[in-house]
Amino acid sequence: LEAAEAADAGEEAAELAGEGDPHANEGTDATIEEDANPGRVEEPEPEEPPGPPALALAPRRVALRVCEKALPADRADAECCYFLKESAEQVVDTPTLLDAHVQHGSLSEGPSLQTLDQMLAQIYLPLLSAADTSTSTVMDQDSFARTLRELESSTGKFTSQVAQTVRQLREDVHLDLPDVSIGDPQIAAEDDVLVGKIEMAAVGWSSTLQSTISAEKGKTVPGRGPLGEIEFWRDRNAALSSLFEQLNTPRVRGMVEVMEKSPHVGAKTIEAFRVQFAELTKLYIETKDNVKFLTTLERHFKAISHYRQMPGGNLQTVLDALSPMINALRMVWIISHHYSDDQRMGGLMLRIANEIG
Repeated sequence: LEAAEAADAGEEAAELAGEGDPHANEGTDATIEEDANPGRVEEPEPEEPPGPPALALAPRRVALRVCEKALPADRADAECCYFLKESAEQVVDTPTLLDAHVQHGSLSEGPSLQTLDQMLAQIYLPLLSAADTSTSTVMDQDSFARTLRELESSTGKFTSQVAQTVRQLREDVHLDLPDVSIGDPQIAAEDDVLVGKIEMAAVGWSSTLQSTISAEKGKTVPGRGPLGEIEFWRDRNAALSSLFEQLNTPRVRGMVEVMEKSPHVGAKTIEAFRVQFAELTKLYIETKDNVKFLTTLERHFKAISHYRQMPGGNLQTVLDALSPMINALRMVWIISHHYSDDQRMGGLMLRIANEIG
């Protein structure tokens, strides 16, 4: 009886479990079907391909090289850091002496004109402008201040030259030159194939000159102050000087000579090139002359434009700069070929008045 009651209790528990879980009998049914078909083989489910790793590290070889003085030619554009000791005789063997006598820094793209321009304009010139003339222990305060101002002026001129070179390289326009060899221009002028290549190149030169000149004539002087006038002519000089220098190389001059002597070149092609080249020459000479004379006025213009950023700068600084600036303007008025008229000099004086006012 006890065994029968236990069996009945087990059946009741199984029924109650089946009522509570609708999927309770699925396993039993599957087992029965599998037993009923013993020859059936279930196909395994295809495995999913593994996904990309969360973080993949590519092997990288890092080498640290050390050199003295100049970088090797094959590493001139490499990222580097530098250390400069104040004196070759100075012995640096402690952290304190290292901080006191060694300057260091990094060049993210290697030594370049762009990096030099940024370091001069953003680091060294501001340091010279903010230098305290009362800290000298070598010479008296007035002599030290005068020497410091001369150094600042020379550094400013050098910075301007570097910036102009960077601007010229950035805005450089390259002319397409045909791959031809010219010996005797008279003999080359009889070669139809050679002359045809030169003529096609000349048409492209004329188009490039025309578009460049039109673009430069359409530009206006930026800002309201006199420094904008200097930047305007420097930008124009950078845009025109490369074209002018390329067209005055012996190679291009030889091509032009062959084109002028050849009877196979149309008169319109030669005339169009002559007109555009004459216009470029005129504009380039004017631009170069203006940059030369306006550069002599730059330090005076900076004195009246940036006096608020100078240590101890105030309106007295502007008053002190007016007299030498007027004398420099008078010299430009007398000597310059393009700032000796009322329009140009009057416009420049108006910009000076706007800056002071």
